[in-house]
Amino acid sequence: MGLLRTILVCIISHIMATGGNKIVKILYLTARQPYPVTKGDQMTAYEQIKELSKRHEIYLISFYTEQYDVLYSEMIKYCKKIYLIKDTKIKQVISMLKTFINFNSIQANCYYRYGVHKKVREIFEEIKPDIVHVQSFRMANYFIDNDIRKKSIDLIDAYSLNMLNRAKKSKRILKPLWYSEYYLLRRFEENILNKYKYKFIVAGRDKEYLKDQSIVVNNIGTSLDSENKKEINKKGNINIVFQGNMSYYPNVQAVKFIAEELLPSIKIVYPNVKFSIVGSNPSKNILKYESENIEFTGYVESMKHYLNAADMGIYPIFSATGIQTKVLEAMASKVPCIVSKEIALGIPELVNKKNVLIANDLKEYISCFEFILNNNDAVDSIVEEGYNLIKEKYSWERHVSVLESIWIDEVVKE
Repeated sequence: MGLLRTILVCIISHIMATGGNKIVKILYLTARQPYPVTKGDQMTAYEQIKELSKRHEIYLISFYTEQYDVLYSEMIKYCKKIYLIKDTKIKQVISMLKTFINFNSIQANCYYRYGVHKKVREIFEEIKPDIVHVQSFRMANYFIDNDIRKKSIDLIDAYSLNMLNRAKKSKRILKPLWYSEYYLLRRFEENILNKYKYKFIVAGRDKEYLKDQSIVVNNIGTSLDSENKKEINKKGNINIVFQGNMSYYPNVQAVKFIAEELLPSIKIVYPNVKFSIVGSNPSKNILKYESENIEFTGYVESMKHYLNAADMGIYPIFSATGIQTKVLEAMASKVPCIVSKEIALGIPELVNKKNVLIANDLKEYISCFEFILNNNDAVDSIVEEGYNLIKEKYSWERHVSVLESIWIDEVVKE
């Protein structure tokens, strides 16, 4: 059945690429501005819109917080029309406080405004789109009504699972807050699943957790960089990369593990090791780890320089949901990767010592680190296998073709 679906997706994608199908009018909603890209959901929106715009008309509705001109000038390249809604921290806080009144999820309340809802419905009536596509549960309330049939939602991850993991690992004083949000979020996700017929998610693990067989698993995409990687020079710096948004709790915990446990253990033997922690919004809690062995870059326009300079990527994410795009990105750039078992669960094709190295604890991370340093031929094979996996199953073209196959086959046809 999986092979048949893959063949169908490829056929539909080819037909659309050659102009065999009608142009679809897509009303695309996202909570966070798709550009500049600093977070995974922004990357997904940006890449989806870019790819969809090659064949369809995109009408974008998005909140934005800054850089209006930069955002508009970039996205108008791909969108027929753009509707941007100014958002602020104050507005978000006021909206979140409504949780005490309506008992909805804090995160769902954060991006919902009654006035915006009216405006969104006016735009809908004006455009009369063939399909409404909502990115993430945060915007689900704007089209949760049953009166609109042709709508889909990209859940991306099971956010309540992420919240549950956070609650379990949080300090005792914060546990009631996170467990309450988990409960409210889980209830909200169940409502979404009932109100949206067409649903997408990036990882099979999250679909199993949500227990809804109608959800379509759509692996996230990434871009390929086939430059050959250099051999590690043990006499120079051993460059290790970790990238991601530094306000994301699992990333913060990963950096703490690197700085407090992994680095002190390996620099005893390899004092020339250097970690590049690449990503926006590093807080004071993790900036305190900056040293001659740890560099924090903050936001960067492109990961290309850091991935091409990296001898390996180390990703100790211990409470993962969905697919960790940072790992796909590194594999697509032929960087040897050491990942946690939690990351591997989200990317089922990952096999230890076939296309990545998988570690469960400090001892195994050190062992994998030394394996990469001392086994050039085996590592070259692992890297090549990883690159081929990304090329075959995790391209943006394939990712978007899954959306289109559902819309064309199920939604757009009368």
